[in-house]
Amino acid sequence: MTRFDIRPFAALTLLAALIAAPVSAGTETEIEVTDHRRDKVGTMRILVEGLDLRIEQPALTRKTSDQVMIFRGERANPRMIFLMGDSEHFVVDRAGLAKVMESQAQPEEGRVMSPEAIERAWKTAERIADPDARARALADLEKRYGPREGEVAAAPIEWVQGAVREKEGYPCVRYDALRGGEKIATVWVTDWANLEGGRQTGQALIALQEFQRELSKLTAESTSTGPGIPKGVGESSAPDLFDYAEGFPVILEEYENGELVKSSVLKSSRKAEPAPGSFKPGAESVESRFGG
Repeated sequence: MTRFDIRPFAALTLLAALIAAPVSAGTETEIEVTDHRRDKVGTMRILVEGLDLRIEQPALTRKTSDQVMIFRGERANPRMIFLMGDSEHFVVDRAGLAKVMESQAQPEEGRVMSPEAIERAWKTAERIADPDARARALADLEKRYGPREGEVAAAPIEWVQGAVREKEGYPCVRYDALRGGEKIATVWVTDWANLEGGRQTGQALIALQEFQRELSKLTAESTSTGPGIPKGVGESSAPDLFDYAEGFPVILEEYENGELVKSSVLKSSRKAEPAPGSFKPGAESVESRFGG
């Protein structure tokens, strides 16, 4: 089964500001993503119709495949759907999360994962071959369970607001994210109203953000440590970078040890009617439900 890195999905959802405007059409947004260490370029595409959302993330390494996440934003039963190619899809919803928490609960310890299980998770993450994936997995474990015994937690992120400039044709505000005095990201943010169809896109991302926060709250109420759920279902390590971005990231640059390692640049945003079937799996796809 394909392993999904949905860090970019979770990150984008935290870039929305509260918007109150009726949705009159679908939207399509394209973002150019560059992995500077591998010199690989791909296009992320975001489709919106009402509160339904489809995010297509390109594969930038030989060890990963293109990834597709669908969010159905209906109020009664919001859910995230991850497509595993054409033959299988994975559903995350409230009922599935409740089932996982119930099956993993250990009342005598008051938490869903024992120290032994958490240590196994650390060791598994350390064996991940891809350095990017390994770093994200270790950061995610630290956020969920705190620093490993004998280790010090990472320094908090400090945001520094910078200049106002035009970027890619949009008026933007610059924010630098610093950790321990070292720059780890720069994001140039424009107001949703500056994008064609931006308000519609913002409403769908807000709905997804609220759903993820709801799932995160459910796990926090059930345990002090949180269950071993897929990244992006609740909190993950990356979204902290976007707490100050009250709009859409026209340019996002990520740094490691002072080196630019990844950048994302907004290329287009327009009103469009998504193709029929964009927000559901194919007819031949088999469903696997979270907690099933």
